[in-house]
Amino acid sequence: MSKYLNKLKRILVLTPDGIGSTYFQKSLTVYLNYHGYPTNNYHDLCNFTTDLRILVETLSTNKTSIVARCSPYRSIEFGKDTENYLKFCSYFFTDIYVISRCSFESILSYSNTHEGTGILNIYSKEEYNQNKNKKSYSIDKRNFIENLKYFEEFYVWVDKYFPKHKVLSYTDLITDPDNTFKKEFNIVSDKNLSLLEYNKFNTKRVRNKDLTKYCSEQLLKFIEITDYIQYLSKKGFLTSHSPFPIKKITLKEKINEINNFTKLLDVYNNYPSNHFEKVSLEQINDRIKLEDSIWTT
Repeated sequence: MSKYLNKLKRILVLTPDGIGSTYFQKSLTVYLNYHGYPTNNYHDLCNFTTDLRILVETLSTNKTSIVARCSPYRSIEFGKDTENYLKFCSYFFTDIYVISRCSFESILSYSNTHEGTGILNIYSKEEYNQNKNKKSYSIDKRNFIENLKYFEEFYVWVDKYFPKHKVLSYTDLITDPDNTFKKEFNIVSDKNLSLLEYNKFNTKRVRNKDLTKYCSEQLLKFIEITDYIQYLSKKGFLTSHSPFPIKKITLKEKINEINNFTKLLDVYNNYPSNHFEKVSLEQINDRIKLEDSIWTT
């Protein structure tokens, strides 16, 4: 086998939505390409095709590395081939991940999206302004409980179809994506991408935060990364309509906007589950401080 083929990576992220899977797959695709590993991003495989024969043939003959996602609610689009589709994914992909994020935060993000505009991710300042919550609101308790059930079912689904999956820390992904990817995928490269700083800049930019502290060298680097993402999109390595996400809403913003946040936390902590960890207000405040230090400070 050639040295190039040894480098091929087949990476799948499993998601119920709301756990950071879009950021993971998009940033990883940029990272791998930037460091010399040609990689195609399919986003959700159902977006490409729901014909299993075509999917198997296309992925099996792809000469680049592959990054994609799979979710239980989209998988059923394969109809009678759903079981075989999931078996193929389990067999074909060499690295299958679930992102380990605080379950309460994930379910809150999911609920926030579905109580609001229904938009999972944003990709521009215009989309941020269109989709940010204009006033405070409450999340319906019954809907929140249904979302708890949905997330519980997701983890049961993962254990059933992908028992050998790996776990990647959401905190590591957000706070140090470059080094996380380098270690996780054994990347050898002297190039510096700076995904964290790029994400921080864009998060502040769409919120009209002060950007004067950035020097010309940093701004030129951000322009370089933006140009490179656009290049990958034009070449088909990333989807052209949604190449790279921007932080839509922080935990602090959610708490400030959701009137019944404390009640939802009580509902979550009293929900019987083998997959959800208990969360205290102190832990929530610690996560807010961490996010603030990354995104808005």
